[in-house]
Amino acid sequence: MKLGSLKPAIVALIVFEALWALQPRKPGYPRSPETVQAEQIYKTTPSAETEARYIDQIRRDIAHNSRCRGITILALLIADVVLVYFFWNYGTTKAAVS
Repeated sequence: MKLGSLKPAIVALIVFEALWALQPRKPGYPRSPETVQAEQIYKTTPSAETEARYIDQIRRDIAHNSRCRGITILALLIADVVLVYFFWNYGTTKAAVS
């Protein structure tokens, strides 16, 4: 890789990561096996208790998915900071002090 093409590559990577992070997502997907099981139980025996369990499990899935997305975005941000710090001025030489 040419040294001159490193900065545009870093900028392009950060732009693609930002576009990925900002895209709309369904809050309850992916669903856990527990949610699928709670949904099946609610469909076979609908009652107030099974509906409450199903809704509670959906809320847990949404919270879990939200935490996972936050951790992923934070990890990408840290990786970007490290990438810029170490490679932004890669290959440039400083003038010697006489």
